[in-house]
Amino acid sequence: MGKVILEVEVLPDGSIGHLKIAQTSGHLVLDEAALSAVQQWHYVPAKRGDSPVAVIRMLPIVFKFDH
Repeated sequence: MGKVILEVEVLPDGSIGHLKIAQTSGHLVLDEAALSAVQQWHYVPAKRGDSPVAVIRMLPIVFKFDH
């Protein structure tokens, strides 16, 4: 099992802006897989009132391996 924590900026249009590793899993392949996956995601943006706004969130990505 491995866990990567990413710092993700979600832009007002729901796309990903700034993205970086806040806490590594200790395994480069898992860290890169987490970054690659999240870069492709699209979010429902946060709103202030009725207006979408950019936000920064910490996002844990947990990898589990079955034997």
